[in-house]
Amino acid sequence: MSWRNLDADTRAQLNPRILAAQEHFTLSAEDLGSKIVEGLKLMRRSCKTVYLGETDADTRQKVWDELSRAGYRVLPESPQAFAAEATVRKHMGDALLAVHFVGGQTQQRTLDAIEWSLKTCTGATVVYLLQDRDLTAEERQSLDWIEEDVRQSGNSDRYDRVDQKNLDKLLQTLRDRLEGAGFKPATNLGIAFEETDKPTVESIASEIEKATGFVIQRHGLGLADIKKSRNVLFYWGTAEGRRLRKAVTFSVGRKAFLVAPPPKPAEHQSELTGGPILQQQGDRFQVDDVRPFLKELGWQG
Repeated sequence: MSWRNLDADTRAQLNPRILAAQEHFTLSAEDLGSKIVEGLKLMRRSCKTVYLGETDADTRQKVWDELSRAGYRVLPESPQAFAAEATVRKHMGDALLAVHFVGGQTQQRTLDAIEWSLKTCTGATVVYLLQDRDLTAEERQSLDWIEEDVRQSGNSDRYDRVDQKNLDKLLQTLRDRLEGAGFKPATNLGIAFEETDKPTVESIASEIEKATGFVIQRHGLGLADIKKSRNVLFYWGTAEGRRLRKAVTFSVGRKAFLVAPPPKPAEHQSELTGGPILQQQGDRFQVDDVRPFLKELGWQG
């Protein structure tokens, strides 16, 4: 009995020991069975790995299932491994992506692990704030310090934070990060707006998501969100615009301004500095209104 012949592309990706097994002939069912077991173990070890952080919430199992279905090996496999710093650091160093859960922990090691993965993980670090787990003042302050260090180091493109009650967004962020061969930076686009423009902005964000596949964060004028976002579209609609123009100064990433009709006075537009000013061309928003900015972010549409 022999193993089925493999195509050239598959053979090129095999561990040498798996390839040797593929060339081996045997008439023994026991021998064949043991080689299948060994081959499966080796293939599992050859899978690209994702580090999945510590939590007792069942959210971890949901993320584990999603990653496993996508063909990734999730590490660590044993909860006891989180207590071994050397093991945790090794897993992060080997991983394409590191995912951490924050909220409700009684130990410092989750925050320590986030700092380690920012230094050692070959891909991105994604932090998820667990639903129904309020952060302590200490946790929130530590996380703010970590994110400030990330921003100052210029590594913001390798970090994402997903807020509570948004597991679907977390899973989409992971898919974006893992899409293609190895690692693809996710497009992190936020929209900032004044409260009176919120219904219109929701429609605009949905239109952009539908056309581009980007995940759009609705910031309102949350300065903490604007500070950490890599890309922000500031929307100026029916609101007076005073608070919006002030919020512009807090953006540290790439930004653009979408001005809805009727056109705002030129003297106010001059205060929107640091990015292109895009005019909504009709009564209703069209993705073409912001196409130049979206193409700058990598949209190929």
